[in-house]
Amino acid sequence: MLSKLIKHEFRATSRIMWPVFLGMLALTALMRFSQLLLNGGHIPWLLQLIGVLLVIGFMMGLGALAFVPLVLSAVRWRDHVLKDEGYLTLTLPVSLHQLLISKLIVSAVWYAAAFLLFFLPFLLLFPLSALLLHIAAVILGFLRPASFLFR
Repeated sequence: MLSKLIKHEFRATSRIMWPVFLGMLALTALMRFSQLLLNGGHIPWLLQLIGVLLVIGFMMGLGALAFVPLVLSAVRWRDHVLKDEGYLTLTLPVSLHQLLISKLIVSAVWYAAAFLLFFLPFLLLFPLSALLLHIAAVILGFLRPASFLFR
C-alpha cells in the first residue's frame, strides 16, 4: 500500500514540480543564448536590459528551486491530512506512519532533484575548467583565514 501512496503523491506533486524544473531549464537556455549574444562589441541598450532581466529571472528561479519543494510539501501535508481531504485520507486502510513516510520519501526525491537542477545551470553556463578553478579558489579563500590556527 505504501507504493500506491507514493505513486499518487508523485502524481499530485509532479503537476507543480515539473513546470518549475522546465521553467528553470528554459531560463538556463535563455541565459546561455544571451551570454553568447552579448559577448560581442557594441550592444544596444535594449539587449543589455533584456540580458539584465534574464539574470534577475535566473536568480529568482534559483531561489524558487530552493523554496518550492519546501512549500509544496507543507501545503500538501496540510491539504491532504488536515483539511477536508484528510477525512477521506484517514479512512484509507493505511497507518498514519505510512502516510507520513510516503510524503517524506516523495519530498526527499523532489529535494534531491531540485538540488541537482540547482547545479546543472552552472555547468551549462560556464566552461567546466573555469568552473572548477573558481570552486578551488572559493575553497582556498575559505581556508586562508583559518590558516593562522595551523602555524
